[in-house]
Amino acid sequence: MTVPRIGPAPVMISDEVFAPFGAVIRHDGRAGRRHLPLAHDDMLPGTRPLLWVNRLEPVAGDILLSRIERHPLSAQSFMPLASVTLLTAVCPSLPDGRPDLARLMPVLLPPGVGVIYRRGVWHHGLLSPDRPCDVAVLMARKSDAEDTEFHDLPYPRKLPR
Repeated sequence: MTVPRIGPAPVMISDEVFAPFGAVIRHDGRAGRRHLPLAHDDMLPGTRPLLWVNRLEPVAGDILLSRIERHPLSAQSFMPLASVTLLTAVCPSLPDGRPDLARLMPVLLPPGVGVIYRRGVWHHGLLSPDRPCDVAVLMARKSDAEDTEFHDLPYPRKLPR
């Protein structure tokens, strides 16, 4: 078994921190709607938007990152349906398209905050450190074989709780 290396501590999400990777989903408290065009404008032709609910079970024990993914055909949006803290990780791509793992950044999402990953952004699936959470997911799909690319990390990254 590969011994995990300690990864960087998660940073608190903000519009500025997350801008290179997508957009933060939250309401600013003012009356009315807040449109999030990235959620649907970053979908390639030939795809169809789908909305589903995904159940995140709490992470038992150490928080380990071992695989990241990206979606080359569409942005991907996650909106928590409960007031829980969530965790993700993002990184930019190298010029050849592989993930720049030296710049892998864990990001903490406080209760009530979701994210939209831009099309093609490398990211870890959302994690719920403390309790179960249902999350609404919006993205466009073509087929399982075309919609998601995975990259296994050369060694797991253990994140501080």
